[in-house]
Amino acid sequence: MGQLPQGALNTVSAADVSQKLGTKQTDAYGADLLSVALIGPHEERRAAVAKALDETRQVNTREFDSYPPESEHMQRLLTSFDVLILDLDSDPEVAVRLVEQARARNEATIMVYSENPDPKLAVRLMRAGASEYLLLPLEQGAMAEALVRSTNTNHEQPIPGEKGEGKLLVFAGSKGGSGVTTMACNVAIALAQNSDQKTLLIDLALPIGDAALCLGIAAGYSTDDALRNIDRLDATFLQNLLVKHRSGVFVLAAPTKIPEIEVSNSAIVKLMAIARREFDHVIVDVGSRIDVAAKVLFEDASRVYLVTQTGISELRNSNRLISQFFAEESPSLEVVINRFDSRFHETTNEDVVAKALGRPVRWKIPNDQDAARALQYGDTGLSETGISRISLEMASSITGRPIPQDRKRDYEPKSPGKSAAQADAGKDDYARPANLGSDHARATPVITWPTPEPIAYGNKLTFAQLNATASVDGTFVYTPGPGYVLPVGTHTLWVTFTPTDLGGYLPFQSAISIVVTRATPHLSWPTPADIIYGKALDDAQLNASASVPGKLEYSPAAGEVLTPGPHALSVRFTPTDGTNYTTAEATVPIAVARAASAIQWPTPDAISYGTHLSVTQLCATASVPGTFEYNPGLGAVLAAGEHKLSLSFTPTDRLGYSISHCAVSLTVAKAAPVITWPSPDPIAQGVALSATQLQATASVPGIYTYRPAAGEILAPGVHELSVIFTPTDTLNYSTVSAAVTLTVTEKPAATITWPVPSPISYGTALSAIQLNATTPVPGTFVYTPAAGLVLAPGKYILAATFTPSDTENYATAQASVVLEVQGPPETDSSPVAAAAAPAEPAPKWTFTETNIEAADPARPEGTDERTETKTNPPETRVYKGAVYEKGEDGKWHLQKK
Repeated sequence: MGQLPQGALNTVSAADVSQKLGTKQTDAYGADLLSVALIGPHEERRAAVAKALDETRQVNTREFDSYPPESEHMQRLLTSFDVLILDLDSDPEVAVRLVEQARARNEATIMVYSENPDPKLAVRLMRAGASEYLLLPLEQGAMAEALVRSTNTNHEQPIPGEKGEGKLLVFAGSKGGSGVTTMACNVAIALAQNSDQKTLLIDLALPIGDAALCLGIAAGYSTDDALRNIDRLDATFLQNLLVKHRSGVFVLAAPTKIPEIEVSNSAIVKLMAIARREFDHVIVDVGSRIDVAAKVLFEDASRVYLVTQTGISELRNSNRLISQFFAEESPSLEVVINRFDSRFHETTNEDVVAKALGRPVRWKIPNDQDAARALQYGDTGLSETGISRISLEMASSITGRPIPQDRKRDYEPKSPGKSAAQADAGKDDYARPANLGSDHARATPVITWPTPEPIAYGNKLTFAQLNATASVDGTFVYTPGPGYVLPVGTHTLWVTFTPTDLGGYLPFQSAISIVVTRATPHLSWPTPADIIYGKALDDAQLNASASVPGKLEYSPAAGEVLTPGPHALSVRFTPTDGTNYTTAEATVPIAVARAASAIQWPTPDAISYGTHLSVTQLCATASVPGTFEYNPGLGAVLAAGEHKLSLSFTPTDRLGYSISHCAVSLTVAKAAPVITWPSPDPIAQGVALSATQLQATASVPGIYTYRPAAGEILAPGVHELSVIFTPTDTLNYSTVSAAVTLTVTEKPAATITWPVPSPISYGTALSAIQLNATTPVPGTFVYTPAAGLVLAPGKYILAATFTPSDTENYATAQASVVLEVQGPPETDSSPVAAAAAPAEPAPKWTFTETNIEAADPARPEGTDERTETKTNPPETRVYKGAVYEKGEDGKWHLQKK
């Protein structure tokens, strides 16, 4: 994408991310603006980036003042914006995590901005997935360029067949010092300056190449970064590793130190494939490092330029390379003879070289001292030299386009016998612009550059080190330049001075050494709060942090328990990057207070007055060994009421633990006196209650109230005697009651002996013969019917009531017998006979204190009072409550009661 449309800036709260987002944000004037989420907790840095975005007039920006708190918020941002720009410095770890989350979804371009130019940190972010690392303060136009790159990467899809794979041009040498890098750089510049096609120069002259140094540029990243991240390498990642030369050549520089990993075939193949998709010409400088990786390049290369010189060792090595890697008549191989001097063509001419190599010489590079000097000063490809002219021809052969007319120059090798001055006067390969005098005429400026003091790793190069001065006016170009961070070690700083008066002064290059020492990491360790004895050290106290990754070793270590008192905690930090950082140490104070023992004392259950305190109540336990002192102590008897039990615990370990105190409440209830009251023996009816029966006793003094009271006479039967006891000590004892049963027996009845009398004849009066009951105790009998009474024929019950003389100890008794009264013989059946009193069944007697009651005898058969007629009032008698009536027949007949 080329020019982007103008945009606008607006600001929203970070809280809006979870409610108002979810689809791609567009501007009110159209959807062509890039939607940008600017996320930065630091207001000043965020404002600087927002200003740069606003100046591009290409975006619609929303600012967020905090990092997304949850992954779902980050997902909303990714689906809502084209570009997310994150503040790295506020929290690098959070920023890296967010970039990784964004990379997993691959829905938006992620950029980061920082004030820290640390290359390692930048590489880490690119590995995580960031497409741009924006260094603050931003240079003019840097933001717009970054947006163009991001939109080109994310929004422009290649049209199938529109662009083929770029040409792979490999420069290799038979021996170190053959000039491979010089030729690669010059051809790359020639391609970039004389065509509209993109050119990339990759320095694979490992372990240490110097293409960047030859071009006078400082590169932040290298081929090592690309090959170590080969799994993540894509066009965007590669673009971020490149540096652009002023000629238009993009450069992937060699690392400044020996790579830590071996280069694999697959990594080389992938790097070349991505590079050739993005660039029209990919020039690879492999130097004299001919290995398996170089063989892969030879096989895939569009052309291989074998750079050699005319020395015997160079030619011999070149012959070996050609024999081993290139088939006969391979059209992709072109031999380049560097530093070819026609003055020696009589001894080492082109035919001799071709015969030695078995291949014809395609390019002859003159032994151009001016070009060599220009290369030393970082001016590769800038001057009109023999090398530059041959480079243009080589570029023309690659592109198929003619050399621009204004760049064509005739080249005539110096003839034998001509002096350098004569050659300079003519039209030859050393021609230079007319305004420049000869090297002999121009003066060399005096460069003053004091050796700088050693610096610690991580410090950027500044004008404190890059402070060369010259005796004349001009410009200085430093390699590496300001802001570059050098690794630990001794390094060479280069400066190329170009005088303003090039007609009077020569350019000059100077170098000094600088020592970069290992940096001491910054340790941050807040003073921990005091802890209690017994608490083991953990992350709450051992929480030091370092400015770089590494290992923290604490003394004392986590898990240790310190004794009470002041202590010093120390930490030794060993950085992961031991090459660039030293170990560091720090200490903080901590105080350990004596611990209070944990006392467990459950509230005891209530007890009754009189209960001695025991381990049931005095049962406290402690978390550590020690001695308990209770107040009140074991065996104490407490009055009724609420009491406070307290203790003092003295730990055995007085150094680590303090004396502890504790208390609980105890309820003492009133005691119930114990009543003892044996059940009394039965008493006879009429006996008054006395102390013999009312004899309860209590365990404590008090007053007894009986019911029924002493002196009362109870009726026969079973009775409950109760007592209410009121203790004298009503504070500690409660009123209680008790009860017993008492049996009151009736008076015993005298034993009556009464034999059944023999039957008597009708008309015989009752006498002592029939009424002859006896008893062993004195008393009086009353018979019913009484003596002298003449009974009608039939069966009768004779009853006797005995009244004892000793009525206090004996009760009245009753007895009965059956007497049969026989009538005269019957001669016929007649109503008179039928009217005789029937035999009565034996009555059933019930003895009580007051009366004797007998059952009614049966009514004589054939008697019907409802049909009887009487003319005269009949004579009646009463027997046992029954009424007998004398009939006309002279016999007694039973009537109703």
